[in-house]
Amino acid sequence: MEILAGVAVDHSTWDDKLTSSDDYSDVSCHWPYSSSPSGSYWNCECLGVKTLYFTAITNDLRVQILGSLDEGITFPIVIESEFAVLVGTPVLKTINSYLNAIKIQVKPAVAGVHGTLSVIGSGASSPGIDLSVQTAGIHVGGGGMITHNSTSQTIAVPPTANSVRLATKGGVTNFGIDLVGDASASSPGYIPEECVDYYPVTGGISVLKVFGVTGAYLFYYFLR
Repeated sequence: MEILAGVAVDHSTWDDKLTSSDDYSDVSCHWPYSSSPSGSYWNCECLGVKTLYFTAITNDLRVQILGSLDEGITFPIVIESEFAVLVGTPVLKTINSYLNAIKIQVKPAVAGVHGTLSVIGSGASSPGIDLSVQTAGIHVGGGGMITHNSTSQTIAVPPTANSVRLATKGGVTNFGIDLVGDASASSPGYIPEECVDYYPVTGGISVLKVFGVTGAYLFYYFLR
């Protein structure tokens, strides 16, 4: 957790979860640091707005989000009842209610057809904090996941976008906005592993190019 301009900002680290039964099971979270031991929930008692970004890496999944008001002892609050996370269609959820802790659970969409869920989480004690550009914006779509392959890849910028949220998992990402040529390991933009940041773009004009080593992931969505 960081304090920026008097506002608490937090990025939770969730392990990729491969389902192994047809019933709901917890997604492990590392908090307050990515190197912290894993637990079954995210301690978010200092946060107002929380944002969670779900991606089905393999096979369609069903997810639910539960909340606690007793420091993670029990989770009687259903924040988000069961919703689908489909391969190729990431899901963004924003939670504004006050909670001590959040638990994420996942199960396969089809019995016996197991898949892997990836989660990126972040939050702030104030919904209007500016994290280098604009984090408190309206999601305009065009989000997704890039599986890096050690080559330059291009992400289309929606016409109404003013900023892009980039989050890494499994390795660093180099990038450039309106680069001449391809992105590479020496491109000026750099996001460390397991980090999240926001950058300005010009909707319908900017070209976003990204590069990462094979096996790493980049999650992104656009705001206005």
